[in-house]
Amino acid sequence: MKIKIYVQIDINIDHINKFEKLIANELPSRYREFLAKNNICSVDPKNFTLPNGDPCSQIKMIYGFKKFNENDKQYLSYTMDWIFNIYTDRIHKDYLAIAGDFFGNCICIGLSEDRRGEIYFWDHEAMENEHNLTLLDNDFDSFLDSLHK
Repeated sequence: MKIKIYVQIDINIDHINKFEKLIANELPSRYREFLAKNNICSVDPKNFTLPNGDPCSQIKMIYGFKKFNENDKQYLSYTMDWIFNIYTDRIHKDYLAIAGDFFGNCICIGLSEDRRGEIYFWDHEAMENEHNLTLLDNDFDSFLDSLHK
């Protein structure tokens, strides 16, 4: 898998701890490691399918962190804080948007004890409740491994 990093900043534990306080939850460990290493990035291959084998979409960007100044808004819409604030009333609190596709849908990771680390597709056009989430994979690494051209 190729990873193209768009924002080169050193992610330290403080970035992640601050975000975890904002969401009042800890990130699953493997995703936390990926985020610290890769930050805002795209991946290739980027296609993913639904569990029934139907084609689904492509990952546009995996969200991360950025240091801002007033004149630099590039990649703002791919930052974890911004995404969390935008979707906090639309995506159930047991899930966190970690990536987006080209159509406004999100890839989410489960945060609750019974769904921790599972990866879901969130359809932005479906009704705003837990039923607009479709399980894609049991963990972050398996999801990345399942991406294809």
